[in-house]
Amino acid sequence: RKKVAERVARAGGNSTAATAPMAAPLPSSDRTQLLLRLTNAVTSERHVPDLLATISRLLREAIPHHYASLSIWDEAEQGLRRWAAVQPGGGPLLPEGVLLDRNEPPWIAYESGDVIQITAKSLAELKTAATVPLVARGLRSGVCLPLKTPRGKYGVLNVGSPESDAFSFTEIMLLWQIARQLALALE
Repeated sequence: RKKVAERVARAGGNSTAATAPMAAPLPSSDRTQLLLRLTNAVTSERHVPDLLATISRLLREAIPHHYASLSIWDEAEQGLRRWAAVQPGGGPLLPEGVLLDRNEPPWIAYESGDVIQITAKSLAELKTAATVPLVARGLRSGVCLPLKTPRGKYGVLNVGSPESDAFSFTEIMLLWQIARQLALALE
């Protein structure tokens, strides 16, 4: 945990990252309950789109968000593909299976192995096929968490919100624990 905390803090110097204000942490019993329910979902659901939808639904109880996706490594194409997106309404859905541009935030998280927090300012500056429609539909902040284990890297969990600086350090640490469980499931 300390290493992740240091990486999140270090990422604050990156142009696409910033530190969010601290929010009141979830009570320990609520956090434990949420993690148990998420662990059950990860171990029992093998269909990735259904798994992400379940994780997103459970997360909403603790971390308000309106966008979640998985960017999964495609070995043959040597790139990240967006899969299993939970998206806000009000526009065309982002297509699944599309290779992401290398300058998109999930790539930064994947290549660095660090958690990347995205600000409204950096989202407004990014003009990629994925960020433009999400910003138009209200996305104002996000976090990208690498899906990795000691044996390899598998992709990135992406969570976004219509609130600027929506994710506190405590929430990012909870998302990091979830990303670790997802990485094990994908492995």
